[in-house]
Amino acid sequence: INDNKIRNRRNVTMSKIRKLFLILKNEDFIELKSNIYNINDKYLDFNCDLKTFMNNYELGETAKKVNNILDAIKYYQLCINCYNVIGICNPQKLELINDYNDKIKLLAISSAKYLINNENLCYDQDSIEKAKKII
Repeated sequence: INDNKIRNRRNVTMSKIRKLFLILKNEDFIELKSNIYNINDKYLDFNCDLKTFMNNYELGETAKKVNNILDAIKYYQLCINCYNVIGICNPQKLELINDYNDKIKLLAISSAKYLINNENLCYDQDSIEKAKKII
């Protein structure tokens, strides 16, 4: 693959991500500089557990739907471990995450309830303790 194709695919992908952030009213997250889309410098140190939380929550939901309890527990434990009583890590205090904290909390409560209901199958008692604090 030549460099032009790689840059083109990257620009298309970044453009799609930019459209999402435009909808969320955070249009400066990805900016167009000299015909190339880049993450804005002020977000380069963006550090947050939201992606990990959401990935594990989705995997837990999928496992729960196919009645694979052990996998669901495993993913929900990972989900709970990156969530804490005050919510998702948001060191930059980004409005994007603050806006979704209520929805994230509902997902965390759902995960916590599932773990508590299946406490006898959990291998990580720390996540059970965290789940009880969340609820």
